[in-house]
Order: sequence, then C-alpha cells, then structure tokens
Amino acid sequence: MYDYLPQILFTIGFILMALFFYSLFKLRNRLAPMFSLMCLAIAVYVLGYGFELTSADLEQIKFFLKVEYFGASVFPAFWLLLSYKFRYNKPCPFGMRVLIFVIPALTLLITSTNEYHHLYYADITVVEQGRYLLAQLTRGPWYYVFAVYSYIALLFGTFVFFMSWRQASYSFRTQSFWMLLGSVLPALVNFIYLLKVIPSELDLTAFAFLTLAIAYFIALFKYDFLELKEIVRGHAFGQINEGIIVVDEDDRIIDYNNAGQKTFNWLNAYNIGKSIFSFDEGREIRGNAESSFELEISREGRRKFFEFRVTALKEKSRMVGSIYIFQDISKQKQVMDELNHMATHDGLSSIFNRRKLLEEAEKELSRAVRYGGDISILMIDIDRFKQVNDGYGHLAGDKVIHYVAQSCRERLRRTDIIGRYGGEEFAVILPETDRENARIVAEEIRKRIAEIIIRFEASSIKVTISIGVTSVADRHGQITLQELVNEADKALYTAKSSGRNQVSVFQ
Repeated sequence: MYDYLPQILFTIGFILMALFFYSLFKLRNRLAPMFSLMCLAIAVYVLGYGFELTSADLEQIKFFLKVEYFGASVFPAFWLLLSYKFRYNKPCPFGMRVLIFVIPALTLLITSTNEYHHLYYADITVVEQGRYLLAQLTRGPWYYVFAVYSYIALLFGTFVFFMSWRQASYSFRTQSFWMLLGSVLPALVNFIYLLKVIPSELDLTAFAFLTLAIAYFIALFKYDFLELKEIVRGHAFGQINEGIIVVDEDDRIIDYNNAGQKTFNWLNAYNIGKSIFSFDEGREIRGNAESSFELEISREGRRKFFEFRVTALKEKSRMVGSIYIFQDISKQKQVMDELNHMATHDGLSSIFNRRKLLEEAEKELSRAVRYGGDISILMIDIDRFKQVNDGYGHLAGDKVIHYVAQSCRERLRRTDIIGRYGGEEFAVILPETDRENARIVAEEIRKRIAEIIIRFEASSIKVTISIGVTSVADRHGQITLQELVNEADKALYTAKSSGRNQVSVFQ
C-alpha cells in the first residue's frame, strides 16, 4: 500500500473534484454551493500533498506545501459556512462571513511568503522514509493560530451535525449521521498528527478525507443530499465519449450508453435483461478476467481495437455487477504500429534496419544452438554501386537499393530474415538452412538481380550483386554472430575480388 500513497491521494482528490463540479453546476440544493467549494478546497490540499510525496528535493516540497494551503487555509471557513446553513437553513450574515475569512486569508498570505518571515514554519527540512522524501516541519507561531481556528470550525460543524442527529433520535438513516461520521475521522487523525503521537512525518489527514468522501457519497446517493443520482447517471451515460456496459451478477445486460450502442448494435432495449454471453462479442468481453484489457474486433474486413476498464459494483461487500468502460484505440494502435515500423525498418529499402536485423539474427542463432538446427548467413553487396550514383545520381541509387532489397525478399521464405546492413550491403539470415542450400538460394538471388531492369527517368539501369555465404554447420555453441558475419564478409570479399557477380562460400 505504501508504494501507492500518491496514487491513492490523487484518486481521493479526483473524487472530490468530481463532487465539486457536479454539485456546483448540476445540482439544486441549499447546501450545494458551499459543499462544492469545500470539496474543491479539500481536493486542492489532497492533490498538493500527493505531488509533495512525489517531490525529488526540498525546493519541490516547499512549492507543493504552498499549493496545499490554497485549499487547506480556506477549508475550515467553508466548513463553518456549510455547518451554519445546515443548522439555521439560511446563509451566514455578511459581516460574520468576513470575520470567518480573516484568518484563512492571513494564513494563505503567510504560507505563501513563509521564507521571508518563518511565521508558519520556522524551518523545513526533509527526511527519507522508505521511497519518499517527507517534509520535517518546525512549526512557527501562526501554525498554532490557524490550528486553533481550524479546530474551532471543525468542532462547531461536528456539534451541529451531532445535535441534528440527536434530534433524529440517533437514526443511522439520516444525512446528519453520515455528515457527522465524515467529519470525525479527519479531525481525529489531524489531532493525532498535531500531537506527533505516531513517530512519522507522514501526514495521514489527507488520506482520512477518503472517509469524508465516502460518507458524503452515501449521503448524496442514498439520502438525497444534493440529489445527485440521476444527474450523475445522465452525465456519465449521456455525455461522455467512452462506451459503457453494465451487467449484473448473473451477467445480464442492465444498462448501456449511446457510445456503447454505436459500437455494439446488440446493445438495444430489446436485449436488456439478456445474458451478455448470448452475443459473440459479449462473450469475448465478459471472458476477460483482467481489470483492464484490449480487444480486437473484425468488422467488414477492418480490424478495430478497443481498450476496456472493468469496475466491480458492490453493495455491502456483495458483488452485484460490473461496469465495462471502453474506448476505440484503433488510431492509437495504428500510430504505435507505424512508430514501431519506423524504429525497426530501413526507410529506403523497407526491410529491417541493422539494429533489428542483428537482434533477430541473435535470436535465430540462439535457437539453432539450443535445438541443434542449422543456420546460414548471406552477405550481399551491389557491384560498382558508386558508378550508379556518379552516372545517374543519388535518387537513382536509392531506387536501385529499394529494387534489390525487394527482389531479394521476394525469393526468400516468410521465416527468412533480410535487413540492410549498411550502404549498399544487405544481410540475409536463413534459419534451418545448411551451407549447400544457402548457396543455392544465393545463386537464385544473384541471377534474379542480374536479370532485372530498373527504369529511372529516361534510363534503364542494370546491376549485379556479389554474395558471401557461411553456415553454422557443426559448430553449435562454439561460434558467435559476429564471427559468422565476419566469415560471410570474407566470402563476399572473395566474390568481389574474383570478378564480382558471383557467389562465394566460406570454407
């Protein structure tokens, strides 16, 4: 768990941000405006602390400490205003609101300029704890002023919610109970942190706000506090571009959104209540046990890729269903495939580049050594290539390289490997091929190249190639790839020095 502390904080922060936006723009409720601002303040503090835990040095920690107080300094004030309106069912008077925000405003100013006066933190150092750099804080006088103010605000809110709960005969099925429950743990954890009861510099207050989020979630959805249920559904199901499929514990389709229906035509009102296993694509989706996975679907000769995320729906620890959220990632996959092709292929000849060629050759050689198979290497060089460049220009030379590479590849098997070794030189890896058969392949390639005519502008270009051949033969486990390449190079040199347009086998 400790390895994921920042991620937990970011999750809590984003939940609070979601509550902020929903309550601010979508809901009609007497407490919605102040509740939304309180959620925003807590979210800023929690996210700031999450980034603080990811800091690499003291300067970053100091920066995010300042960010945290853009939320932490005003949270108690919003809490006071929310509690007041909950208790008296009317806004706090203007004069009182001004007084409530005096200390938060001064706190924000003091924390933002702390390095000049050290009123809030007398000193800030760092201490390593596990994988994190934690701030070791020496508190200044204003720290305690703000702490007292914060606890007065929290105690007032807690008292208000308790009295309301008492008036409701201590019923657990009331808004006041869940609001009281949500306020107690953060206050208690912060008090323990303030007293340094736990010998750690880790401030657990931010994590305790998760209980506040859960408690308010229950109040929001189960007891109509902010009446959020239908609005969240309308937003999630009607506006987002991601597809959504909801199934129950018996794998029956119980809901979907417009984006999901556009992707899978079996998502329609007629099929609500039917098992998702009734459909081929549904079986593929439900058959994945991972919390996130990719799915390839072929339609009308086209391949499409979708990324799925799965969230379990639980009620009182009982599994009641699953939500599948998915999006089309076909374009992203295409871009990734293109980038991968660019990283492994030579742009001019459209065959493997040298790095990828040697990587694949090492794999084949290791396989031959392990299982006792044979493997041969051809080194191919275009004869008098400089004369082509000098006589017809470099564009003609580029075309010759491309034609030679493609002609060689057309003769090879699918299991054979060809790549551009450098300049006008190519290498071919022939798995499960002995020296004699490699020589035969080399001769066929040589003849094929000698017969082709390459058209360039008004010219007809003919070229020949020389090929060096070597094989692992019976030297399994006693030869490296570099040694094989050197042998093929020597054979190629022999072919060149013997008049070119020849195949030479290394003996």
